[in-house]
Parts: sequence; C-alpha cells; structure tokens
Amino acid sequence: MITWIVTPTYNERDNIEPLLVKLFALPDVRVLIVDDNSPDGTGQLAESCRARYPRLFVIHRPVKAGLGTAYRDGFRLALDQGAEAIIQLDADGSHDPVLIPVLLAALEQHDLAIASRYVGDGRMDIVWYRRWISTIGNTYIRFLLGWGLHDWSTGFKAWRGTLLQRVLPQPMRGTGYAWLMEMTWLARRAGGRVIEVPMHFTERRAGRSKFSWSIVWEDIRLAWELHRRSS
Repeated sequence: MITWIVTPTYNERDNIEPLLVKLFALPDVRVLIVDDNSPDGTGQLAESCRARYPRLFVIHRPVKAGLGTAYRDGFRLALDQGAEAIIQLDADGSHDPVLIPVLLAALEQHDLAIASRYVGDGRMDIVWYRRWISTIGNTYIRFLLGWGLHDWSTGFKAWRGTLLQRVLPQPMRGTGYAWLMEMTWLARRAGGRVIEVPMHFTERRAGRSKFSWSIVWEDIRLAWELHRRSS
C-alpha cells in the first residue's frame, strides 16, 4: 500500500529531526508535516530537511488553527496524492514509530487500526495526574459512545484511504484534540472495521506539553454531543 505519515507540528523544533530519522527508516513511506507557523521555526527546519529526504512534504499554515483542522488538511493532501494507508501520530516522540508496521499489518483485515494505551500490554509512562485524567476521561467517553473501544482519545492511528474518503466529507464539530475522538466515532458510524493495538505511550521527548484543561472540557462536551446524536 502507498503509505503516508501525517504529523501536525507547533513548536516541535527539537523533536522533528529525531522523528524523521525513525520514520524514514521505514520502507517506502512519505511523510507530511503540517506546521501552524511555529514561532520556534519548526516549519523552516522541516523545509530544510527536504534536501535529505525527497519523500518529505511540508504544509505551512499561516496561524495555529487546531489539531483537527491540521490533520484534515494533511489527510486531504495525502489522499489527493494517492495514499492507500495514512498514519497519524504526534511529533513529540510520545508515539513510537516502531509500532507503525504493526498498525499497517492490522489494516490488511481492518479499516482503522488504533494504537491503544488500554488493551493488552498497552501502558502510559507519564506523570501520574495526566494518567489519572486520561483513564477517567476515556471511561466517561466509553460510557457515552461505546464500551467496545478502550482508547477513544488516542492520536496514533492507521487509516485505510477508502475509509477516510467516506469520513472526511462529513460535518465535524471538533477542531482540537476532541477531533481525535470524533473521527473514531465517525469511522464506526461509517461501518469501518476498527481494531486496537497495544501501545506504550511515553512523555514527550523535548519541549513543553500542550495539555490544558480546555482540552479536557472539549472532550467532555463533544462526547456528550456525539452521544445525543447516537440516540
């Protein structure tokens, strides 16, 4: 399958080059960085790396416009370029690219493969209060949207292009991190075959966490809205 890897960035300058080394160690992948005009020069650094990596592409967006919209722009470009499988992952090092071949293998029988912190050997090596918030938050989401999935808020996934083509045109409410949950919900509504693969989630490699309580509130609000739409 023609595989694209899409990763949005905002102030990830210290993480980009180590990530690219790992991604381009994988066979026959194309990498797309979607940068929201990072003040630390992440976009410019990514652009300079294209001389070393011919299959690296960069979208430069003028302002910080939300994780969800960054992924949508990236997905659309990848699909326009013929992507059959699309990987999404964070640029901060918390998602280990070693799992990508496992996710792609899962797409042989499924339409969406989710890297999950809550199945099998999945785990989180992060500060205790964020682990606590994540666990309670996902339990709340599962109560509203379905116990069949364990990790509704993960940002590390592999998509079949055919499923994304059905999901992306649908109206979406989320623009930030809650969009990750909404996309999984839309995938299931579209009849996508979804599987979870255990993931070891770690703290970011460098830089400051983007966690905020507004992210938590967006998840709470949008999960309730999606639940009402499901009823």
